[in-house]
Amino acid sequence: MPVAAACDAPVSTGGVDVIQCSGTITSTNAPAVAYTSTTNSFEILSSAAISTKGASAFGIYGYGESTYVLINSTGSVRTTGDNAHGLFALGFNAATIARFDGSVVTSGAGAYGMYTNTTSQNYGNSGILSIGSVTTSGVGAHGLYSTTTADGSGPTIPWGSQIRMIAEGAVTTYGNDARGIYADNFRGGFPGTGDVTVTVNGIVATYGNKAEGVLALNGAAGATTVNNTGSIITRGTFSHGISANNGLSAGADGNISISSTNSIRTYGRGADGIRASAGGASGDVSIGVGGTLVT
Repeated sequence: MPVAAACDAPVSTGGVDVIQCSGTITSTNAPAVAYTSTTNSFEILSSAAISTKGASAFGIYGYGESTYVLINSTGSVRTTGDNAHGLFALGFNAATIARFDGSVVTSGAGAYGMYTNTTSQNYGNSGILSIGSVTTSGVGAHGLYSTTTADGSGPTIPWGSQIRMIAEGAVTTYGNDARGIYADNFRGGFPGTGDVTVTVNGIVATYGNKAEGVLALNGAAGATTVNNTGSIITRGTFSHGISANNGLSAGADGNISISSTNSIRTYGRGADGIRASAGGASGDVSIGVGGTLVT
């Protein structure tokens, strides 16, 4: 798939395509930057100022079927339209990673700030490193959303799915059902194994109802870990500060570990500071609070 005019032609080295983008890039009813490869891994490296208008008009989109897909943005991304994600990395049997140190602003329903998704049968790793500022304002518009999905098409159980999310900057959502950070190791009835780890070193703030600061779901047999050394604030009804769940599929057993050494504040009705549920046949829940917890 061609990339925007403000991006250089792909440079291939050792089976990896590298695409450099800079300047100002605008688009209507289509992604501003898009690249697809079914043969090579690739990296989209952008310092551009990107803006889009229209439904599903992503800021930066990458789809790959090789080893990995990487989107690295140090510029600004602004989208206006439903389901118009700022950064979107999608892989089939490929690890997906999004990293940015700039600003992302979305204003449509279901328009996530950053979204990584790996769909596979045997494995799938998905991750986000957020250093800059992410702001969303639409219904269901999560700030950072990372997921892995087993499609059930293969003959074996999927193994070793990992989700890693690190938020070191600011994440703010204003819509209902818009989580600040959402990790979902969804195995579709094929639990296999895999861990989920979310680390908050910055600020996460949500203003809508049912908008958790951090929601970590694990449908695989593995550990779910949430560490907060930053600040989490929620203001909506049933908007928990941190919510973690294991045992979402049969045989998906594992431990939940939550640690908060700085601040969690929830202001809405029915909004727990920390909420954890291990639904499998086995698995321990561990919660440690060394900072401020206000509900």
